[in-house]
Amino acid sequence: MKKVIVLILAAFLVFFAASCGAELPPDDGTPAPAPLDGVYSGDGGTMTFNGDGRSVVCDLTEDLAAKTGLPAGHTEGTYVFLFAHGEWRRDKAETFRLTVNGESFEVPNEPGYSGDSFAITADREPVVFYKNGGK
Repeated sequence: MKKVIVLILAAFLVFFAASCGAELPPDDGTPAPAPLDGVYSGDGGTMTFNGDGRSVVCDLTEDLAAKTGLPAGHTEGTYVFLFAHGEWRRDKAETFRLTVNGESFEVPNEPGYSGDSFAITADREPVVFYKNGGK
Protein backbone atom coordinates (compact mmCIF):
# COMPACT_ATOMS: atom_id res chain seq x y z
CA MET A 1 0.00 0.00 0.00
CA LYS A 2 2.82 2.39 0.87
CA LYS A 3 4.47 1.64 -2.47
CA VAL A 4 1.29 2.59 -4.34
CA ILE A 5 1.00 5.88 -2.47
CA VAL A 6 4.68 6.66 -3.05
CA LEU A 7 4.30 5.79 -6.74
CA ILE A 8 1.23 8.03 -7.11
CA LEU A 9 2.98 10.87 -5.26
CA ALA A 10 6.09 10.49 -7.45
CA ALA A 11 3.98 10.55 -10.61
CA PHE A 12 2.21 13.68 -9.40
CA LEU A 13 5.52 15.41 -8.65
CA VAL A 14 6.92 14.53 -12.07
CA PHE A 15 3.77 15.84 -13.77
CA PHE A 16 3.83 19.03 -11.66
CA ALA A 17 7.53 19.68 -12.38
CA ALA A 18 7.02 19.15 -16.11
CA SER A 19 4.12 21.62 -16.21
CA CYS A 20 6.12 24.40 -14.52
CA GLY A 21 8.33 25.08 -17.55
CA ALA A 22 7.82 28.22 -19.63
CA GLU A 23 5.14 27.60 -22.20
CA LEU A 24 5.87 28.54 -25.77
CA PRO A 25 3.34 28.76 -28.54
CA PRO A 26 3.12 25.71 -30.76
CA ASP A 27 5.45 25.66 -33.74
CA ASP A 28 3.23 25.89 -36.80
CA GLY A 29 6.05 24.88 -39.12
CA THR A 30 6.38 28.27 -40.76
CA PRO A 31 9.74 30.02 -40.91
CA ALA A 32 10.30 32.82 -38.42
CA PRO A 33 10.22 36.30 -39.94
CA ALA A 34 13.54 38.07 -40.46
CA PRO A 35 14.62 40.61 -37.85
CA LEU A 36 13.11 44.05 -38.30
CA ASP A 37 15.30 46.17 -40.58
CA GLY A 38 14.75 49.71 -41.79
CA VAL A 39 12.24 52.43 -40.99
CA TYR A 40 8.78 51.45 -39.72
CA SER A 41 6.21 54.18 -39.16
CA GLY A 42 2.56 54.65 -38.39
CA ASP A 43 0.20 56.67 -36.23
CA GLY A 44 2.41 55.96 -33.18
CA GLY A 45 5.56 57.48 -34.66
CA THR A 46 8.67 55.95 -36.18
CA MET A 47 11.00 53.11 -35.23
CA THR A 48 14.24 52.53 -37.13
CA PHE A 49 15.75 49.05 -36.82
CA ASN A 50 19.28 48.24 -38.00
CA GLY A 51 18.56 44.55 -38.73
CA ASP A 52 20.59 43.06 -35.87
CA GLY A 53 17.46 41.97 -33.97
CA ARG A 54 18.33 44.27 -31.04
CA SER A 55 19.00 47.96 -31.79
CA VAL A 56 16.27 50.51 -32.43
CA VAL A 57 15.98 54.28 -32.70
CA CYS A 58 12.49 55.51 -31.85
CA ASP A 59 10.61 58.74 -32.33
CA LEU A 60 7.26 57.98 -30.71
CA THR A 61 4.28 60.30 -30.37
CA GLU A 62 3.07 61.78 -27.10
CA ASP A 63 -0.28 60.07 -27.67
CA LEU A 64 1.29 56.60 -27.92
CA ALA A 65 3.46 57.33 -24.88
CA ALA A 66 0.41 58.34 -22.85
CA LYS A 67 -1.46 55.16 -23.81
CA THR A 68 1.42 52.69 -23.33
CA GLY A 69 4.03 54.19 -21.01
CA LEU A 70 6.65 54.00 -23.76
CA PRO A 71 9.01 57.00 -23.88
CA ALA A 72 7.95 59.82 -26.23
CA GLY A 73 10.23 61.62 -28.64
CA HIS A 74 13.66 60.58 -29.91
CA THR A 75 15.20 57.65 -28.01
CA GLU A 76 17.76 54.95 -28.74
CA GLY A 77 17.72 51.52 -27.20
CA THR A 78 17.19 47.83 -27.66
CA TYR A 79 14.10 45.71 -28.21
CA VAL A 80 12.99 42.13 -27.87
CA PHE A 81 9.77 40.21 -28.51
CA LEU A 82 8.71 37.85 -25.69
CA PHE A 83 6.41 34.92 -25.07
CA ALA A 84 5.95 33.88 -21.44
CA HIS A 85 9.40 34.57 -19.96
CA GLY A 86 11.64 34.19 -23.00
CA GLU A 87 12.50 35.68 -26.36
CA TRP A 88 10.28 34.59 -29.19
CA ARG A 89 9.62 35.30 -32.85
CA ARG A 90 7.77 38.56 -33.38
CA ASP A 91 4.81 37.14 -35.28
CA LYS A 92 3.92 34.87 -32.34
CA ALA A 93 5.10 36.94 -29.35
CA GLU A 94 2.86 38.28 -26.60
CA THR A 95 5.00 41.23 -25.55
CA PHE A 96 7.24 43.89 -27.07
CA ARG A 97 9.94 45.12 -24.67
CA LEU A 98 11.82 48.36 -25.36
CA THR A 99 14.83 49.16 -23.17
CA VAL A 100 16.11 52.75 -23.09
CA ASN A 101 18.91 53.89 -20.76
CA GLY A 102 18.56 50.72 -18.69
CA GLU A 103 14.81 51.12 -18.17
CA SER A 104 12.51 48.55 -19.77
CA PHE A 105 9.03 49.23 -21.06
CA GLU A 106 6.70 46.37 -21.99
CA VAL A 107 3.56 46.58 -24.10
CA PRO A 108 1.37 43.85 -25.59
CA ASN A 109 2.43 42.70 -29.04
CA GLU A 110 -0.19 42.01 -31.69
CA PRO A 111 0.67 38.50 -32.96
CA GLY A 112 0.20 37.67 -36.60
CA TYR A 113 2.01 40.62 -38.13
CA SER A 114 5.16 39.84 -40.07
CA GLY A 115 6.93 40.86 -43.22
CA ASP A 116 6.58 44.58 -43.72
CA SER A 117 4.65 45.39 -40.54
CA PHE A 118 4.35 44.79 -36.83
CA ALA A 119 1.89 46.08 -34.24
CA ILE A 120 1.67 46.74 -30.53
CA THR A 121 -1.44 47.29 -28.43
CA ALA A 122 -2.30 50.72 -27.08
CA ASP A 123 -5.51 51.29 -25.19
CA ARG A 124 -6.82 47.91 -26.44
CA GLU A 125 -6.30 48.89 -30.09
CA PRO A 126 -3.51 47.77 -32.44
CA VAL A 127 -1.00 50.42 -33.43
CA VAL A 128 0.58 49.21 -36.66
CA PHE A 129 4.04 50.23 -37.84
CA TYR A 130 4.64 49.73 -41.58
CA LYS A 131 8.02 49.43 -43.28
CA ASN A 132 8.80 52.66 -45.13
CA GLY A 133 5.39 54.00 -44.05
CA GLY A 134 3.53 51.75 -46.55
CA LYS A 135 0.21 50.11 -45.74
